[in-house]
Amino acid sequence: MILLLISSCKQSTMQYPETRKENAQDVYFGTTVHDPYRWLEDDNAEETEKWVKRQNEFTNQWFKQINYRDKIKNRLSELLNYKRETIVKIYKQGLIISKNSGLQAQDELWFRDFGTNQEKLLLNPNTLSEDGTTSVRAYALSSNARYFAYALSRAGSDWQEISVLDIEKGQKLAETIKWVKFSTISWHNDGFYYSAYDSVSQSDMYKGTNQYQKIFYHKVGTTQKNDKLVYYNNTRPDLMYYAEVTEDEKYLIVYERKWDSDGYSLYLKNLENQKDWVRLTKDYEYEYFVVGNTENYLYVLTNLNAPNYKLSRINLNSLEIGNWDEILPQKKEILENIYICGYKVVAKYLKDANNTLEVYQLDGTLENIVQLPGQGTVANFNGLGENKEAYFTFSNYVTPASQFKFNVDSASIAQMFEPKLKFSFDDYIQEQFFYQSKDGTKVPITIVRSANMEKNSQSPCMLYGYGGFNISITPEFDPELLVWLENGGIYAHANIRGGGEYGKNWHEDGTLLKNKMYLNDFIAAAEYLIAEKYTSSKKLAIMGASNGGLLIGAVVNQRPELFQWHCPKWGSWICCAFINSP
Repeated sequence: MILLLISSCKQSTMQYPETRKENAQDVYFGTTVHDPYRWLEDDNAEETEKWVKRQNEFTNQWFKQINYRDKIKNRLSELLNYKRETIVKIYKQGLIISKNSGLQAQDELWFRDFGTNQEKLLLNPNTLSEDGTTSVRAYALSSNARYFAYALSRAGSDWQEISVLDIEKGQKLAETIKWVKFSTISWHNDGFYYSAYDSVSQSDMYKGTNQYQKIFYHKVGTTQKNDKLVYYNNTRPDLMYYAEVTEDEKYLIVYERKWDSDGYSLYLKNLENQKDWVRLTKDYEYEYFVVGNTENYLYVLTNLNAPNYKLSRINLNSLEIGNWDEILPQKKEILENIYICGYKVVAKYLKDANNTLEVYQLDGTLENIVQLPGQGTVANFNGLGENKEAYFTFSNYVTPASQFKFNVDSASIAQMFEPKLKFSFDDYIQEQFFYQSKDGTKVPITIVRSANMEKNSQSPCMLYGYGGFNISITPEFDPELLVWLENGGIYAHANIRGGGEYGKNWHEDGTLLKNKMYLNDFIAAAEYLIAEKYTSSKKLAIMGASNGGLLIGAVVNQRPELFQWHCPKWGSWICCAFINSP
């Protein structure tokens, strides 16, 4: 809650630590671009370390003016300390549930058996290392629920090691799978598929690029050296692969991609007759996600000739490339995901930066539109092809992530778990509006405030933005925001162009030569909040991270009079240097 702290500081003259300038410059297409602070890019240099130390000391001295810092800290700790439970995977034998008692750094993983309704602890990542830097990257349960395979990463590394837990005995098996990177874990019979590279020396682990990734099959009870090589291309060192077994374990799907591509090429192998691989797609230009199958069909979510995505169906008895049926055509809304459960299709759409759920028959006939608790985000949807019951979580800015059970036949939902926090959620509201940007485009903005707030231009307001990389920002719960709200603050998020909220055109209209549009969208959001008397320029703060950090740095230089405070977090402000960095 940096903003809450800063807003309480006295407005006195600030004597910033001196930052040295150097005469560094580059020439781009005949234009000289000066870069006087380039020396700060060497974060290991002694001068940089001293600069960081001086900046931190200066900041801490400033915050010491606040006599209720501990009060804010204690309230944050209180709000963060709440029990959380989420169903993260469903299997025929039971559920994998992530649990957090409150202030645990990482969630525990538990298994709930459908037959006995008993729960067993599978893994507590908090106990894996003294410094807490070992984390779980991937995991999967065997079809008979006897074994649990999980991939661990240490100190944030992309390199992983896979271990196997015997759930029945509560013991970790002796075998360890090494040199795993960018991998899934997918079980078939007594083993699982995974992706790995050839071994490298300890000194070379973090140098250069990795080449010739391979897919292996590991049988439980054997060593890695006996693992079977399943798939790789010895002429293409740049390709990466992900393996996925269909729910009925009849087919193995391989997603093949180039490191610099957005799309995939799909390959399929029949695991019952072990015939040769069948290529299902032509190139790497488009995305393809196998979302389920029946006896005769494979269902694929794709953006092939459909920027907003569509659902197609492949006849497993006729696998020629292009011989696909269109089940759910592209719509105005973004088709974010598809779930095949209860012999039906559940489609998750993105409409005006909020999720909706629709139920269809397998042939694409609409059956139901699910009545969600409100505007917000649907996540962790889990269902099985034959089961009419599925699970998902729902959250927004004033609703903690709650677990729901979903009946596919009736499209009804029932709450299973609701987090309990010491906060009066009924006193606050979330509203969505649309404002007009500089070129007349309507842009959605979500505003969170006290239900009793008067629109008199006197409320402090924090405006957040991102607008990049085709990423859609939907309302999700953040307990830290509650401290700001209960101290009279307003929170606003503008879904500006550059993001993915309305598809390809919305994204491209905020990039490259149209980059100024996403800046104009954000400035227009600030002007809207002021015009509607939510706040004033003297009480308006702006914040963004990563691409949003770049956004904040740009708009505060364009319109410095419009904002009182700004917090650009880890933005890439020197774009030419960023693009050309290794």
